[in-house]
Amino acid sequence: MTVLLMVVGASRVIACLGMPSSVTKFIAESMAKNDRVAAAGVFYNAIKTNLSLSLPVAATAYWWSKSLSTWLLGTPEKAILFQLLALDIVVAAGLLPALSSAMLGLQKIKEMSAANLVYMATRQSLIVVFVFATRSLLGLVTAWIVSEIGLALMFLRHVESSIGPPVFTFDLRRLVRFSFPLFLQDAANYVYTWFDRVVLLTYLSLENLGMYTTAMTAFGVLVGVSARSPTACYACSTP
Repeated sequence: MTVLLMVVGASRVIACLGMPSSVTKFIAESMAKNDRVAAAGVFYNAIKTNLSLSLPVAATAYWWSKSLSTWLLGTPEKAILFQLLALDIVVAAGLLPALSSAMLGLQKIKEMSAANLVYMATRQSLIVVFVFATRSLLGLVTAWIVSEIGLALMFLRHVESSIGPPVFTFDLRRLVRFSFPLFLQDAANYVYTWFDRVVLLTYLSLENLGMYTTAMTAFGVLVGVSARSPTACYACSTP
């Protein structure tokens, strides 16, 4: 699972080109001027670009699935996981980042929160059902795809109702120029986040990587709970 998430994360960095933050900024500015056409141009240009980049990345994951399985998982028998993951890359890297950013730019916070609550509940329920049904990670990836498609459709309905049908009047070069430094930041953040796991994957076994990821997840939960405890909050507020 860690390896699959690593691949999806890398795909998102490549396909998004740092555009999500730019989408939020330019849509918010356009809507503040009551310029729905400009806001639509920002969103549809971004979604077209992200989808155009995510498709070759997904195709690469599909066609090189055996090589990826052998290289990352140590066996070609898991190639079907990467073939199925290719579809998830299109949704997770090509659609959701731009849609989420557009929702923020449109200040659809209440709608976004409601959609995310439905998404999280659906995602976890489907993971349990599909994993028990397939007795493999195929169920996990399938749950990712179904739940993310549902979230994308909910976001798309809200965005379309706010900015209207597709137009591409916004200058794409301006969007790319503004986004490129953010792309470099996203790439650096990805390396920082996954570097330790890549090292473990390179020199140790998948079992060690799994134990490390589990330990770090548990540690993150403990840190999150302690950071929100009354004592921690009081300590943070005292000089």
